[in-house]
Amino acid sequence: MVQAANEVPTRGVRERWRELDGLRRAGKLNDDQRAEMTKLYDQIEANHARRIEAAAELARLWQVGIDSVVKQLDLIPTGNDD
Repeated sequence: MVQAANEVPTRGVRERWRELDGLRRAGKLNDDQRAEMTKLYDQIEANHARRIEAAAELARLWQVGIDSVVKQLDLIPTGNDD
């Protein structure tokens, strides 16, 4: 459960997301890249949802608030979370 709470998208996913986001911000994203970006977004968001679910389950098991779990596991968002 702790491992699931700490799992972030792979480095390749994060790097590709940033690359596509840069193109989007520059107005240079084509339709294929837009579709890829949407898939990556869905993948990243699903990862975030799994992490939140795991943290909530740990809070229940440990009988503490979710804020306590976030602090104990240092789940504060970072640049690696995208």
